[in-house]
Amino acid sequence: GNPRIDALVSAVFRIATLGVSDEDADDEAWNVAPQGQPTPSAAMNFKLQVLNAATTEIAELIQSQCGARDCVLALNRQRTRMVDVSAAFPFLAGLMLTILDRCRSQRDVDSILTAMMLAQSFYRTRPDDGGREYLKAAIQSHPVWADVFFWREALALCVWKQRASYSESSRSRQVSPGDDRPPPPPPPPLDDDAPAYLSCLPLSFRFSLAAESAERVALWSQLGGIVHAMLEFGTQPDVVCAFADAVCSEHDLSRQQRAVILQHIDGVRRSQQPNDPDAVPPPDPIATTTQPQPALGVSSG
Repeated sequence: GNPRIDALVSAVFRIATLGVSDEDADDEAWNVAPQGQPTPSAAMNFKLQVLNAATTEIAELIQSQCGARDCVLALNRQRTRMVDVSAAFPFLAGLMLTILDRCRSQRDVDSILTAMMLAQSFYRTRPDDGGREYLKAAIQSHPVWADVFFWREALALCVWKQRASYSESSRSRQVSPGDDRPPPPPPPPLDDDAPAYLSCLPLSFRFSLAAESAERVALWSQLGGIVHAMLEFGTQPDVVCAFADAVCSEHDLSRQQRAVILQHIDGVRRSQQPNDPDAVPPPDPIATTTQPQPALGVSSG
């Protein structure tokens, strides 16, 4: 990682948790001007200036070759310490949008998936009702969520990660203690100019029938999480429906599996129509496996 980015991100989170003294603040550091509009006290104003300076420098560092990924990893490390980002919320929202721009231009799907998870973790508490406002709401307008090719690559990456995890656990069970034999070589990669999602399925003759079956299980397991994420981040239900239908057709998933996916999309669509007398609460994520699996194959950094 980038030490400067790590230091600046850590500083942003430390500053966000700093309070102000009663002498400098009224009602959590906000005073009421004669016109009735809230204005920041001197202490809060200084705090916001520092946050702005730190995040401005981070945004510049994100433009370096590995800057966006380094920033995502630094943010992910903070997630284990604090998720209520308080006054840093608008500044982190701006950083998230900058990260998405940079990662999309670099086709860094893994970092975008991690950013998605972070956006559903960091929040601020609303002063009016005490509810939580998550960063996700601030980045839902980004064009990457409407990019079907991104979701194709995201699905392929999640499937690959699940397969790699299964293969590693299987290898660790098969190799006896003291066995220094090297693991079998990985399957040959696709051509450099092939779209990344083609590494998902079909596998053609690159794997045995058993491996192909495992690939299909992984695909089904991760497809539910990707579809739910598409809906969570505002992708239009018709687009999600076409995406899911195409993936099911391309990879010969069963009619029952296709029906579960499309039923979930329809449930979300109906929950988003307030004037629909049959509207129902948004459905839970799709249960695509009996064993707990992550909805998205993101790295923990």
